[in-house]
Amino acid sequence: IPGAAAGGCAFDGAKIVLQPITDVAHLIHGPLGCEGNSWDNRGSASSGPTLWRTSFTALTEAGATEKKPFDEED
Repeated sequence: IPGAAAGGCAFDGAKIVLQPITDVAHLIHGPLGCEGNSWDNRGSASSGPTLWRTSFTALTEAGATEKKPFDEED
């Protein structure tokens, strides 16, 4: 079972596989708690010193049709 060795969930197990792959954008969908728990727990090499992390919500996904809160009216 993915993640069983690390004591986490299946998403954490997937992060064990994905995180060492560097200099790419990993677009993944999973529980926030699992993502937060697995970040910075395992190292990964990179070709540069700058690392970026961000998150998306249902309102920021490509193709989202719902109006974002606090958007100005057209």
